[in-house]
Amino acid sequence: MRVALTIAGSDSSAGAGIQADLKTFAAHGVFGVSAITAVTAQNTTGVIASAAMPADLVTSQLEAVVSDIGVHAAKTGMLASVEMKTVFISNLRWLAEFERQPLPEKRKSAIERSYFLRETINTNFDKVRSLADGVLFEFGPTRQHGLTLRRQIQKWQPQLRMLFLTRITLFKYRLQLHGFELPPAVRASQLEFDSQLAITLDRLADNMEEKAPTEDQALKDAFERLEESVRTCCSEGSQQSMAIELKAFLALSRTAEGLVISLENEILPPKVGSNASQM
Repeated sequence: MRVALTIAGSDSSAGAGIQADLKTFAAHGVFGVSAITAVTAQNTTGVIASAAMPADLVTSQLEAVVSDIGVHAAKTGMLASVEMKTVFISNLRWLAEFERQPLPEKRKSAIERSYFLRETINTNFDKVRSLADGVLFEFGPTRQHGLTLRRQIQKWQPQLRMLFLTRITLFKYRLQLHGFELPPAVRASQLEFDSQLAITLDRLADNMEEKAPTEDQALKDAFERLEESVRTCCSEGSQQSMAIELKAFLALSRTAEGLVISLENEILPPKVGSNASQM
C-alpha cells in the first residue's frame, strides 16, 4: 500500500487539518501518516485557541515516520508562515487600539480594557515566536517566501515588543494617574501624538495585508509639537519636579516615535521620489 505523509495542524472538529487529510487518504486507499505542526481548539464556529508544536518535536515525528514506515508522497497543510504573519498584523492593530484607550473620565473601564489588551498582545508575541519554528518545516513552492517573511518578522518583533513596553508606561500619563499628571498644553499634544502613532500602526498593518495605503498623517510633526509643548512648559518656570517628570515623559515618547518610524521605514515601501526608490 502506498504511504502519504501529511504535515499540518490538528483540527479538533476534524473538518480540516490532519484529521481531514487522513480521512481523505483512507478514502483513496492510501495509508496516511502525519507530523503535527500545530494544535487548534476549534469547532464549526471558528478557532478558539491554537499553539504551534516545538520544532524539535516536529522533527522527531518526521524522522520516526520516514525511518520506519517510509513515505511515497507528502503534503503540507496549515502554513505556519501565514499564521505568523496574521498574528503579527493582529498585534499591530491591538497596539493601535491600546493607543486609543479612553480618557481619564472613563479611567476604570480603560484600566480594565488595558489588562485585556496587554494579555492579548503578550500572548501574540509568544505565538509569533512559536510559529517561527514551524516555518522551518514548511516545504514546497512557498518555502523561500516563508523563510524570508520569518526573518523579517523576527527582526521586527523585538522593536514591537519594546514599543509595547514603552507604551505601558506612557499609558499612565494618558490616564493622568497620580504622579503622572501633565499640564493641559502637553496633555493636548500627547493625545494628538498618540492618535498619529495609532494611525501609523494601522497603516503598517494595512500594508502587510496588501490593502490600499492610507494617507501619511505625519507622526514626526506630531512629535515635534509635543516636544515644543514640553519645552514651553519647562521654560515658563515649572516646578523642578514637574520639569524632571516632563523630560522623562518626553524621553519615553521619543523612544516610541523612533521605534514606530523604524518599523515604518522597514515595512512600508519607499516613497516615490525617495533616494531608495531611485537606486
